[in-house]
Amino acid sequence: MSNERSIGKLIKDHAFAEMMNEHAEDVLEFLVEEGVEFGILCNLSEVTFEPPLPEEVAAGLKPLTLFVLAGFTFESARIDFERRELMFEAGFGPENFGSIVSVPVGAIIQISIEDTVIFINLTASVQRPRRRFSPRGADVEHSMRTLLSNPENQKFLKKKGS
Repeated sequence: MSNERSIGKLIKDHAFAEMMNEHAEDVLEFLVEEGVEFGILCNLSEVTFEPPLPEEVAAGLKPLTLFVLAGFTFESARIDFERRELMFEAGFGPENFGSIVSVPVGAIIQISIEDTVIFINLTASVQRPRRRFSPRGADVEHSMRTLLSNPENQKFLKKKGS
């Protein structure tokens, strides 16, 4: 059997994909708990934004997108182990449009610290059914608290009567 054929079979293997996803969760959990800022390269087709990004902003994102979790974005990061998603808040475009980003762990291709890749998920490129992010009350409340904890974000809130 050629290496190409065995690699192809391996990355489609459910048990191998599960192992890779568990390892990704472990790495993410460690980085978040240790306060280590990091970047993730992921398949954008599986990422959801709540609220959705404006069309002109979304159009500027590439199919493989690098998100750098630093500063406020890192502070807002959390892992939902039940849904197997990394969630964080970020600002996009020139207007710094705020959105909750939800990245299925299986969509994360690599994790890096500064310029060093520390994790590669070979199974992330395999097509999977897309799951939509629908925030629950506690998630929205947590996100709003996190958003409001940064004084810089006050400018994004409209005052009544505006």
